[in-house]
Amino acid sequence: MNSEKNRQENKKAIKKFIPIVIISAIVGGIIGACASSEGIVDTVHMFSAAVEKLLFVSIPWVIILNCAAGFAITIYIYKTSSRDYQANLPTDKGDDMDEAVFNEIDHKLSIGMMIIAICMILNFVIFGAIVANLARYATTYGVLMFVSFIVFVLADFGLAKVQQLYVDFVKIMHPEKQGSVYDPKFNEKWEESCDELEKLIIYKASYKAYKTNVFACCIAMVAMILLSLFFSFGPLPAMVVGSIWMTTTVSYSLEAMKLEKEKINM
Repeated sequence: MNSEKNRQENKKAIKKFIPIVIISAIVGGIIGACASSEGIVDTVHMFSAAVEKLLFVSIPWVIILNCAAGFAITIYIYKTSSRDYQANLPTDKGDDMDEAVFNEIDHKLSIGMMIIAICMILNFVIFGAIVANLARYATTYGVLMFVSFIVFVLADFGLAKVQQLYVDFVKIMHPEKQGSVYDPKFNEKWEESCDELEKLIIYKASYKAYKTNVFACCIAMVAMILLSLFFSFGPLPAMVVGSIWMTTTVSYSLEAMKLEKEKINM
Protein backbone atom coordinates (compact mmCIF):
# COMPACT_ATOMS: atom_id res chain seq x y z
CA MET A 1 0.00 0.00 0.00
CA ASN A 2 2.75 2.43 0.99
CA SER A 3 4.87 1.41 -2.00
CA GLU A 4 2.02 2.16 -4.37
CA LYS A 5 1.41 5.50 -2.68
CA ASN A 6 5.10 6.41 -2.98
CA ARG A 7 5.13 5.39 -6.63
CA GLN A 8 2.12 7.58 -7.39
CA GLU A 9 3.62 10.57 -5.54
CA ASN A 10 6.96 10.16 -7.34
CA LYS A 11 5.22 9.83 -10.68
CA LYS A 12 3.24 13.00 -10.06
CA ALA A 13 6.29 14.94 -8.88
CA ILE A 14 8.58 13.85 -11.72
CA LYS A 15 6.18 15.36 -14.26
CA LYS A 16 7.07 18.76 -12.79
CA PHE A 17 10.74 17.96 -12.17
CA ILE A 18 11.66 16.91 -15.72
CA PRO A 19 10.47 20.15 -17.42
CA ILE A 20 12.40 22.18 -14.85
CA VAL A 21 15.61 20.25 -15.61
CA ILE A 22 15.08 20.62 -19.38
CA ILE A 23 14.38 24.37 -19.15
CA SER A 24 17.41 24.86 -16.86
CA ALA A 25 19.62 22.99 -19.34
CA ILE A 26 18.35 25.12 -22.23
CA VAL A 27 18.87 28.37 -20.32
CA GLY A 28 22.35 27.25 -19.25
CA GLY A 29 23.22 26.36 -22.83
CA ILE A 30 22.03 29.74 -24.10
CA ILE A 31 24.03 31.58 -21.45
CA GLY A 32 27.08 29.42 -22.20
CA ALA A 33 26.77 30.20 -25.90
CA CYS A 34 26.44 33.90 -25.14
CA ALA A 35 29.53 33.72 -22.97
CA SER A 36 31.52 32.56 -25.99
CA SER A 37 30.38 35.50 -28.12
CA GLU A 38 32.96 38.28 -28.05
CA GLY A 39 30.38 40.97 -28.83
CA ILE A 40 28.13 39.99 -25.94
CA VAL A 41 31.09 39.62 -23.58
CA ASP A 42 32.37 43.09 -24.51
CA THR A 43 28.88 44.56 -23.96
CA VAL A 44 28.61 42.90 -20.56
CA HIS A 45 32.05 44.17 -19.56
CA MET A 46 31.15 47.72 -20.63
CA PHE A 47 27.90 47.54 -18.68
CA SER A 48 29.62 46.14 -15.59
CA ALA A 49 32.29 48.85 -15.78
CA ALA A 50 29.61 51.55 -15.90
CA VAL A 51 27.75 49.99 -12.95
CA GLU A 52 31.00 49.65 -10.98
CA LYS A 53 31.83 53.32 -11.58
CA LEU A 54 28.34 54.39 -10.46
CA LEU A 55 28.55 52.26 -7.33
CA PHE A 56 32.06 53.50 -6.55
CA VAL A 57 30.86 57.10 -6.55
CA SER A 58 27.54 56.51 -4.75
CA ILE A 59 28.33 53.88 -2.09
CA PRO A 60 29.82 56.28 0.53
CA TRP A 61 26.70 58.43 0.20
CA VAL A 62 24.44 55.38 0.37
CA ILE A 63 25.78 54.35 3.78
CA ILE A 64 25.14 57.87 5.09
CA LEU A 65 21.62 57.97 3.65
CA ASN A 66 20.89 54.45 4.92
CA CYS A 67 21.86 55.42 8.46
CA ALA A 68 19.91 58.69 8.34
CA ALA A 69 16.78 57.00 6.98
CA GLY A 70 17.07 54.12 9.44
CA PHE A 71 17.30 56.43 12.43
CA ALA A 72 14.49 58.68 11.20
CA ILE A 73 12.07 55.82 10.59
CA THR A 74 12.82 53.79 13.72
CA ILE A 75 12.77 56.80 16.05
CA TYR A 76 9.45 57.92 14.51
CA ILE A 77 7.94 54.46 15.07
CA TYR A 78 9.23 54.40 18.64
CA LYS A 79 7.88 57.88 19.44
CA THR A 80 4.45 57.25 17.92
CA SER A 81 4.16 53.84 19.59
CA SER A 82 5.13 55.31 22.96
CA ARG A 83 2.61 58.14 22.49
CA ASP A 84 -0.19 55.75 21.54
CA TYR A 85 0.64 53.50 24.47
CA GLN A 86 0.53 56.35 26.98
CA ALA A 87 -2.66 57.77 25.45
CA ASN A 88 -4.48 54.45 25.73
CA LEU A 89 -3.44 53.40 29.21
CA PRO A 90 -6.57 52.53 31.26
CA THR A 91 -7.49 55.14 33.84
CA ASP A 92 -8.77 52.59 36.36
CA LYS A 93 -6.38 50.14 37.94
CA GLY A 94 -7.12 46.57 37.04
CA ASP A 95 -8.49 47.44 33.60
CA ASP A 96 -6.69 46.29 30.48
CA MET A 97 -5.73 48.34 27.44
CA ASP A 98 -7.88 47.88 24.36
CA GLU A 99 -6.59 44.67 22.74
CA ALA A 100 -6.70 46.05 19.18
CA VAL A 101 -4.62 49.08 20.16
CA PHE A 102 -2.19 46.90 22.12
CA ASN A 103 -1.71 44.53 19.19
CA GLU A 104 -1.25 47.43 16.78
CA ILE A 105 1.52 48.92 18.93
CA ASP A 106 3.13 45.47 19.20
CA HIS A 107 3.03 45.14 15.41
CA LYS A 108 4.58 48.57 14.86
CA LEU A 109 7.42 47.73 17.25
CA SER A 110 8.07 44.50 15.32
CA ILE A 111 8.32 46.50 12.10
CA GLY A 112 10.75 48.89 13.76
CA MET A 113 12.93 46.01 14.98
CA MET A 114 13.01 44.57 11.46
CA ILE A 115 14.06 47.94 10.02
CA ILE A 116 16.88 48.19 12.58
CA ALA A 117 18.16 44.75 11.53
CA ILE A 118 17.94 45.65 7.83
CA CYS A 119 19.87 48.90 8.37
CA MET A 120 22.61 47.08 10.29
CA ILE A 121 22.99 44.45 7.57
CA LEU A 122 23.06 47.07 4.80
CA ASN A 123 25.68 49.03 6.72
CA PHE A 124 28.01 46.03 6.83
CA VAL A 125 27.41 45.20 3.16
CA ILE A 126 28.10 48.77 2.05
CA PHE A 127 31.09 49.13 4.36
CA GLY A 128 32.46 45.88 2.96
CA ALA A 129 32.23 47.36 -0.54
CA ILE A 130 34.17 50.42 0.66
CA VAL A 131 36.89 48.28 2.25
CA ALA A 132 37.18 46.25 -0.97
CA ASN A 133 38.13 49.47 -2.78
CA LEU A 134 39.93 51.12 0.12
CA ALA A 135 43.01 52.21 -1.85
CA ARG A 136 40.93 53.85 -4.59
CA TYR A 137 38.72 55.65 -2.07
CA ALA A 138 41.72 56.84 -0.08
CA THR A 139 43.23 58.51 -3.14
CA THR A 140 39.99 59.74 -4.75
CA TYR A 141 37.46 60.40 -1.97
CA GLY A 142 39.56 60.38 1.17
CA VAL A 143 37.42 62.78 3.20
CA LEU A 144 34.15 61.14 2.15
CA MET A 145 35.57 57.70 2.98
CA PHE A 146 36.60 58.92 6.44
CA VAL A 147 33.15 60.43 7.04
CA SER A 148 31.41 57.23 5.92
CA PHE A 149 33.66 55.21 8.25
CA ILE A 150 32.74 57.44 11.21
CA VAL A 151 29.05 57.21 10.26
CA PHE A 152 29.32 53.41 10.07
CA VAL A 153 30.83 53.12 13.57
CA LEU A 154 28.47 55.63 15.20
CA ALA A 155 25.45 54.16 13.43
CA ASP A 156 26.16 50.68 14.76
CA PHE A 157 26.26 51.97 18.33
CA GLY A 158 23.26 54.21 17.69
CA LEU A 159 21.14 51.45 16.16
CA ALA A 160 22.04 49.17 19.07
CA LYS A 161 20.81 51.91 21.44
CA VAL A 162 17.55 52.26 19.49
CA GLN A 163 17.15 48.48 19.57
CA GLN A 164 17.59 48.59 23.34
CA LEU A 165 14.85 51.25 23.57
CA TYR A 166 12.53 48.99 21.58
CA VAL A 167 13.28 45.96 23.75
CA ASP A 168 12.76 47.96 26.97
CA PHE A 169 9.45 49.22 25.59
CA VAL A 170 8.33 45.69 24.76
CA LYS A 171 9.30 44.64 28.30
CA ILE A 172 7.05 47.39 29.65
CA MET A 173 4.17 46.07 27.55
CA HIS A 174 5.05 42.45 28.44
CA PRO A 175 6.50 42.48 31.98
CA GLU A 176 7.29 38.75 31.81
CA LYS A 177 9.91 39.34 29.11
CA GLN A 178 13.57 39.15 30.14
CA GLY A 179 16.93 40.01 28.60
CA SER A 180 19.10 42.93 27.59
CA VAL A 181 20.28 43.72 24.06
CA TYR A 182 23.82 44.08 25.40
CA ASP A 183 23.78 40.57 26.88
CA PRO A 184 25.45 37.95 24.60
CA LYS A 185 22.75 35.48 25.70
CA PHE A 186 19.89 37.89 24.99
CA ASN A 187 18.15 35.62 22.45
CA GLU A 188 18.22 32.63 24.80
CA LYS A 189 16.82 34.60 27.76
CA TRP A 190 14.18 36.24 25.57
CA GLU A 191 13.03 32.88 24.21
CA GLU A 192 12.88 31.38 27.70
CA SER A 193 10.60 34.21 28.83
CA CYS A 194 8.14 33.64 25.96
CA ASP A 195 4.95 31.64 26.46
CA GLU A 196 4.11 28.53 24.43
CA LEU A 197 2.24 30.42 21.69
CA GLU A 198 5.08 32.90 21.26
CA LYS A 199 7.60 30.04 21.10
CA LEU A 200 5.49 28.34 18.44
CA ILE A 201 5.53 31.57 16.41
CA ILE A 202 9.33 31.78 16.82
CA TYR A 203 9.80 28.17 15.71
CA LYS A 204 7.50 28.47 12.69
CA ALA A 205 9.13 31.75 11.65
CA SER A 206 12.58 30.19 12.09
CA TYR A 207 11.68 27.24 9.88
CA LYS A 208 10.30 29.61 7.25
CA ALA A 209 13.56 31.59 7.43
CA TYR A 210 15.53 28.34 7.04
CA LYS A 211 13.61 27.35 3.89
CA THR A 212 13.93 30.86 2.46
CA ASN A 213 17.67 30.89 3.16
CA VAL A 214 18.19 27.52 1.46
CA PHE A 215 16.23 28.70 -1.58
CA ALA A 216 18.17 31.99 -1.69
CA CYS A 217 21.50 30.12 -1.46
CA CYS A 218 20.45 27.82 -4.30
CA ILE A 219 19.54 30.78 -6.53
CA ALA A 220 22.70 32.68 -5.54
CA MET A 221 24.89 29.66 -6.27
CA VAL A 222 23.40 29.22 -9.75
CA ALA A 223 23.80 32.96 -10.36
CA MET A 224 27.46 32.88 -9.27
CA ILE A 225 28.20 29.94 -11.57
CA LEU A 226 26.53 31.58 -14.57
CA LEU A 227 27.98 35.03 -13.94
CA SER A 228 31.47 33.57 -13.65
CA LEU A 229 31.22 32.96 -17.41
CA PHE A 230 31.23 36.73 -17.95
CA PHE A 231 33.11 38.09 -14.92
CA SER A 232 36.46 36.92 -13.61
CA PHE A 233 35.67 37.26 -9.93
CA GLY A 234 37.11 33.84 -9.08
CA PRO A 235 35.67 31.12 -6.87
CA LEU A 236 35.33 33.18 -3.66
CA PRO A 237 31.67 34.32 -4.12
CA ALA A 238 30.51 30.76 -4.81
CA MET A 239 32.57 29.50 -1.86
CA VAL A 240 30.98 32.07 0.48
CA VAL A 241 27.45 31.18 -0.67
CA GLY A 242 28.30 27.49 -0.39
CA SER A 243 29.66 27.88 3.15
CA ILE A 244 26.48 29.69 4.27
CA TRP A 245 24.34 27.03 2.59
CA MET A 246 26.37 24.23 4.18
CA THR A 247 26.32 25.84 7.64
CA THR A 248 22.56 26.34 7.51
CA THR A 249 21.87 22.78 6.34
CA VAL A 250 24.24 21.07 8.77
CA SER A 251 23.08 23.22 11.70
CA TYR A 252 19.44 22.43 10.99
CA SER A 253 20.11 18.70 10.53
CA LEU A 254 22.16 18.36 13.72
CA GLU A 255 19.59 20.24 15.80
CA ALA A 256 16.74 18.17 14.32
CA MET A 257 18.56 14.91 15.14
CA LYS A 258 19.29 16.16 18.66
CA LEU A 259 15.64 17.02 19.28
CA GLU A 260 14.52 13.73 17.77
CA LYS A 261 16.83 11.82 20.15
CA GLU A 262 15.51 13.83 23.11
CA LYS A 263 11.95 12.98 22.07
CA ILE A 264 12.77 9.26 21.94
CA ASN A 265 14.42 9.34 25.37
CA MET A 266 11.50 11.18 26.99
